[in-house]
Amino acid sequence: MDNQIEAYSPVEATRLRHNPRVLLAEDDTELRTLFGLWLRSPGYDVVDAADGTEALERLADLPEPKADPACSFDAAVLDIRMPGFSGLHILAALRHSSPALPVVLMTAFSDDRIRMDAHRLGASAMLSKPFRLQALTWAVACAVGG
Repeated sequence: MDNQIEAYSPVEATRLRHNPRVLLAEDDTELRTLFGLWLRSPGYDVVDAADGTEALERLADLPEPKADPACSFDAAVLDIRMPGFSGLHILAALRHSSPALPVVLMTAFSDDRIRMDAHRLGASAMLSKPFRLQALTWAVACAVGG
C-alpha cells in the first residue's frame, strides 16, 4: 500500500483523455451509486458490483488482458466488508490472476491488522470512510497512472 489516503486531497475532477475501466464493489447501494457517479463524471468507465461475489463474477467474465486489453480493468475499488467475499479476499484472488491490477480499498472498520493485510497484499491505497470524494478521485487517478 503506497499511502493511507487522508480525508482530503486537492485533486480536481478533470476530464480524462481516455476512459480507464474501474471495477467498483460496494454493498451499500447509496454509496455505490454516489461513488459510481463521481468516478464517471471525469470519464472513468465504471462497472458496479453489489457485493464480493458479484465482483469476482465480473472479474471472471473478462477475457485475459493479453487477449483483449480493451475489456480488462485498469483498477478496482473494493469495500473491505461486503457480503460474499471481502475486499481483502478479492484482492488476494487478484494477486494470483491479475497481479499488476491496482486495487484501492475502502472501509469504515479499519484497524492495524486490516492495514497490514492490505499492505501485504499490495493494495495501492486504503480509504477510511467517511472520506471526501476528491480522495477517491485521487486514489483512482494514482492507481491508473493518471
